[in-house]
Amino acid sequence: MDYRKNVRQSIDFIEQHLAEDIKLEHLAEMACFSKYHFHRIFKTMMGKTLMEYVRERRLRSAAHELIYSSRTIMRIAFDWGFNSQDAFDKAFKRMYGITPKQYRGLNLRMNGPFFLKGDSPMNDAYLNPILHCTLAEKKECLSIVDRMMSLSQKQHQQGLLSLEMELNADAPFLLQKGLQLMLSGIEPLMFKEILSNYIFTSQLSEKNFLAAILIKEGLLAIQMGEYPWEIRERLLSFFGMDFYNEIAEHFGIYNVSREIAIQNFIEAIKDNKACTGTIMLDPIWEKLDQRSLQRILRELDIIELVSIMKAACGKTQLKIIDCLPKSLVLTLIEAAALFSLKELNIPQIVDAQNHILQKIKQLKVEGEVQ
Repeated sequence: MDYRKNVRQSIDFIEQHLAEDIKLEHLAEMACFSKYHFHRIFKTMMGKTLMEYVRERRLRSAAHELIYSSRTIMRIAFDWGFNSQDAFDKAFKRMYGITPKQYRGLNLRMNGPFFLKGDSPMNDAYLNPILHCTLAEKKECLSIVDRMMSLSQKQHQQGLLSLEMELNADAPFLLQKGLQLMLSGIEPLMFKEILSNYIFTSQLSEKNFLAAILIKEGLLAIQMGEYPWEIRERLLSFFGMDFYNEIAEHFGIYNVSREIAIQNFIEAIKDNKACTGTIMLDPIWEKLDQRSLQRILRELDIIELVSIMKAACGKTQLKIIDCLPKSLVLTLIEAAALFSLKELNIPQIVDAQNHILQKIKQLKVEGEVQ
């Protein structure tokens, strides 16, 4: 299953109830995990415990109010969950290096935009320079998309620390700085803000501005655990519809090699045996008609799809592929290749299978599956 979805839902809940009493037990229950398991998942994904994340978000919100409101420091401290101004002062100084009073005294109204969770990056500050990029300049920037996808693949296969090898003098400054911040454990919101400030306070040509945005958004996506194919789609959206033919040519979207890739994949899996130690779902897949199977497959994320493919026999895998659009089959091939060096283990596959069984049961209750 895709644990990122559970973590993102938890973060959404935290953002909506940031000033309220937030407990690990409640979020774990919402995510249908034990308290221990959810604690481990959240720390793995975010690089810090849930309560550390909550405290940092509250401190950042408090810092914003110190600059952009006239409320007293004591009132801000109480509103953001601190029992006393002294506790607030100590926590604030640990994070920012100065006290709240000193921070307010600096009157730091940032020249660049202050990004909050959920803000759209496509504002005028982004659009104006990108709109003036020539097609030739955009074409040069496609190599950055390739590099971000490569970094994502490396991170998923070898872990985040493997990206330290990318820190070299030949790398662009923003890429070096972003990797340094990421490896030092800077949380995503601060990471985004720091790189944004570097970009918006620099004198950049239209092409270099687009390159910087691609690096920032790509690294942020890597930090959030997105997969290479997700990052590709995210970054290509900055190039515009009028550039799509060049995108298609660069990534071989209409290339006959994609058809060959599907055929090679089919040949490689058709004689596979079912994976031992997992739940035998093959009999369930065999009984389903095509419409019901298609309906179930629409409910699965790519990790669940890879999991059932790895567990199923070749005959079942071919039946599943027949029910998928070609674009999703190609994504499945990418995902299977991504996990070839870092295999999904049996407990992960069984976990995904249990979630799939729950979805099938629910769809049957709703009359969506026969």
